[in-house]
Amino acid sequence: MDDDRKRRKDFWDDIFDGDFDEELKEMRKRIEELMRELMKEPFKFEDQPFVYGFSVRSGPDGKPAINGFGDLFREEDKERVREPLTDIIEKDEEILITLEVPGVEKEDIGVEVTENRARVSVEKGKRYYKDVILPSNVDSSTTKATYKNGVLSITVKKKEGGRKVAIE
Repeated sequence: MDDDRKRRKDFWDDIFDGDFDEELKEMRKRIEELMRELMKEPFKFEDQPFVYGFSVRSGPDGKPAINGFGDLFREEDKERVREPLTDIIEKDEEILITLEVPGVEKEDIGVEVTENRARVSVEKGKRYYKDVILPSNVDSSTTKATYKNGVLSITVKKKEGGRKVAIE
């Protein structure tokens, strides 16, 4: 019985170690900014749903990774842009990024992948924007993207790691 309690305590200690408090503070700050923006013009979006949420999953290091999604108010846009729910799966040789972007045509989706980032944007009809920092460097020339039933899947191969150097 004592071992079970100790195991549970250690599990929770691991989850809340590190940057978890900082991530929660950042999430609270984003929610407060959204609420302030809504209160400026409370009836501005009365005919449209407002969405904001977050997903929590264990990162590769075992610590929780918090990702927000939903409506964003970007000052440069002067209007609402939806940040899609995003999932990033890192495999041995590739990274898979899955985004929910329903209600758009695949021709209207812009995907840009660099060595360490992926940007997805839709500017026509429903507006979406997501800038993802990738967990590993990738070879952007290997990027493949598919769009089906409102789900955009992007697969990109990782760059080979550093090379060993002989010491003379």
